[in-house]
Amino acid sequence: MLGSSAIKDDTARWPLLASYAYALLCRRAGLLWYAGAVVVGIAVCVYTGIDANYDRLNYHIASARRLLQGRTFDDVAISGIQTYFNPAINLLSYALARELGFFWSRYALVAIQALAWAFLGAAVWRVILIEHKVRFPQGLVIAAAMAVLSLCAPVSISVLGTTFADLTMATLISAVLLIRLPTGFEVRPWRGALTGLILGVGVGLKPTILPLCLAYGIVFYAMLAMLNRPVRAAAEFLAFGVAAAAATLLVAGPWALEVMKETGNPVFPYANDIFHSPFVPPGDMADIRFRPASLGELLKVPARLAIGGHSITVESWVRDIRFAMFWYALVPALVVFAIWRRGQAAAFVRSAPRTTFLYAFFIAAYLAWEAMSGIQRYALTLDILVGLLLALPLLVLPYRWACVGGAVMAVLHVGTLRPVLWDLQRAAFDQSAAPGAGKIFAEKALIFISRTSLNDTPQAYLVDYFGTDSRFVLRSRYEPRFSLETGAGGPFAEKVRTLLARPWPDGIWFVTDAVTDADTRNYFNGYGLTLTSDCRTITTWAAPRLVMCRVSPTGAP
Repeated sequence: MLGSSAIKDDTARWPLLASYAYALLCRRAGLLWYAGAVVVGIAVCVYTGIDANYDRLNYHIASARRLLQGRTFDDVAISGIQTYFNPAINLLSYALARELGFFWSRYALVAIQALAWAFLGAAVWRVILIEHKVRFPQGLVIAAAMAVLSLCAPVSISVLGTTFADLTMATLISAVLLIRLPTGFEVRPWRGALTGLILGVGVGLKPTILPLCLAYGIVFYAMLAMLNRPVRAAAEFLAFGVAAAAATLLVAGPWALEVMKETGNPVFPYANDIFHSPFVPPGDMADIRFRPASLGELLKVPARLAIGGHSITVESWVRDIRFAMFWYALVPALVVFAIWRRGQAAAFVRSAPRTTFLYAFFIAAYLAWEAMSGIQRYALTLDILVGLLLALPLLVLPYRWACVGGAVMAVLHVGTLRPVLWDLQRAAFDQSAAPGAGKIFAEKALIFISRTSLNDTPQAYLVDYFGTDSRFVLRSRYEPRFSLETGAGGPFAEKVRTLLARPWPDGIWFVTDAVTDADTRNYFNGYGLTLTSDCRTITTWAAPRLVMCRVSPTGAP
């Protein structure tokens, strides 16, 4: 921490406002990062309008609504394979939308998701104050560079205010770092249990953060064992592991049991070569679109991100130079330093173990994430952390060179970045205050919806436009890793026929946004149904025009 005399000497030459800013930074770094994230989030929400992202339309709304109704599997594969993801994670965004409407619910989500920056910024700045001799004004310059590089994270800011839960998961990991790093590598079993509990809850809700959690556990407890007696470190590691496993089982277990009863596979549709569910063929259902297939591809990912392009680490166009600066400039410099100055490098590790951990954790987590999926939304903790770690080495440079380095990195990043634009929609087409609040098309009907490729706009959100006694069937064909077969010759046919045998006072309908083709008619013919010309146009909050056509038994008048 800064001594009072040092502060007086340095701040005498600087405006009073700057000295106050630095004093606030030293005491309330997390609050400053939180305020910055909220400002960025508000700007993003104002620019993008209504949150109509693909996953929200496909399963965020449908899964939450069906869970609240206690009728999760009464529909047939309504959201494809996402039907079987744990719906508890979507309850928060759904409840906010229903209570606050489209407009204010986005800003409520921003206020929650901005905690990821607050916790991570506070954790890293505390490490800096504890382990490094930070002097004013250099500390203020470095903090400004960190703020620009972390708050302007293209993928993370694009998720702010959306129903994607990845920033919420990043908040949990950031909270763990904030809880554990300030106390350093002293053995604290109760802190190990607490952090294990937090990460276990996160994995239970959204298993996509597992690589980062594993990286944290391996790196932290390896360092704890090296810096303490291994037996004592093992005691905390045991507390961490037991708490994490228990929390994961408590959060994910009930849902896994329900999925097991429904499909015969607790992690359906994954690992079906082990569980042999009849609803999908055995094989790998993991999403590997963005996972590097070789070491060469892995090494090219930062360069591809720096150049920019479509489908590099996310589905949309993105450009981000920060990972290239980290892997192609900072990491080689650290390797050269460790080789040529081994004594100094070892002394640094002993004097700054928390800083060492941050870099080791980032590298291990990055490699684990790329090995699992390479989808950047699943690693938003790293998306924010890389900006903080890039600016941290400026601490060892003279003040003027630190200013130049910070300015160059900030200008390069801001001047070249391009955030992800998921789906721009300025307003709700039906002007409802909340999803489905404006109208109900039918109280008790059987609704067929369609999605034949990832380019089709999902329609599972339509559950909000029909009564609680209505049921849905998704017309789709089997495509590994994405969709399930619901045709008359497929594994879900019996369930579809069971629904068709029930009385539907408001009829059977097919809702589409495309021209009806031969495949559609053949699909219904397989169930002894005919698509009629009795159609009407409907408008929803996410679609200005959908066509809803009546379906009747073949041969019916």
